[in-house]
Amino acid sequence: MQTNSNDERGVWRVRATMWELLAFSLRYPDAELAEAVAGGEWADAAHEVADALGLDAVPCRSEGAAEGPARLRSESDAEAPAPGHPERGAETPSLCHPEQSAATPVPCRPERSAAGAESKDLPQPGALAGDRVPDALLRSLRAEATRLFVGAPDAACSPYEGVWRAADDGVQALLFVNPHSMEVERFARACGLGRPEGTSEPLDHAATECELLQHLAMLEAGIAAPPEGMDPADLPGGSPAAAYASFLEEHARVWMPRFADRLAAESREPFYRAAAQLLSAAVR
Repeated sequence: MQTNSNDERGVWRVRATMWELLAFSLRYPDAELAEAVAGGEWADAAHEVADALGLDAVPCRSEGAAEGPARLRSESDAEAPAPGHPERGAETPSLCHPEQSAATPVPCRPERSAAGAESKDLPQPGALAGDRVPDALLRSLRAEATRLFVGAPDAACSPYEGVWRAADDGVQALLFVNPHSMEVERFARACGLGRPEGTSEPLDHAATECELLQHLAMLEAGIAAPPEGMDPADLPGGSPAAAYASFLEEHARVWMPRFADRLAAESREPFYRAAAQLLSAAVR
């Protein structure tokens, strides 16, 4: 019985690592990301989690963009920060800057059968940067992230759940003020997490939603403690696993598969196509 418990915790630990990697990939690029991509560490980690979880990491749809919002609208485009790159806040538990890491994935029982579980379809280390050194790659990634996620004047691939779901509802979505974004914020607060002080980034950003799933997986794996004064039984559904399943079904899986398809179709950078591929496998 103890072995089974350890196996389950191993699965949750690898899930946490996967969401941490995806959040890292979808934030505004920094030098750490560029070095990981250029050095092959990002591709190594993607292969490792895909193999460990038995993800069928097949390429996303590449012919045409996924259906979804045509353009990103904000109440104040000038005030909106770069995606996933909020100003640093302070001491309270928050989604944008988790203090703990899921660390290295460990061998575990795959979520799916061995059929199609190999990560052979993911890019090989070295294929994502070409011959670019980290500094040159960082400049390219930042330019592409701005084009994809911020836009001038409109984002090619909105990273916000509220924008995608407003399109589903047939209405225009303003960032910060839409029911879906507010639902995500309420869910995060129910998990004892909130927005860092001094930030205005909506919590329905793709990277931030990945961080929320990472946090819940870490709680279930026993490698993170709940926020001070919070009992895990007070989480949505009564446990970290139940909260994880609820958020995955009611939020991430509602829009992220289409976001991943759009990202794969729109991106000019191999790295973002690879990140889209891993995200697609994670949420389908």
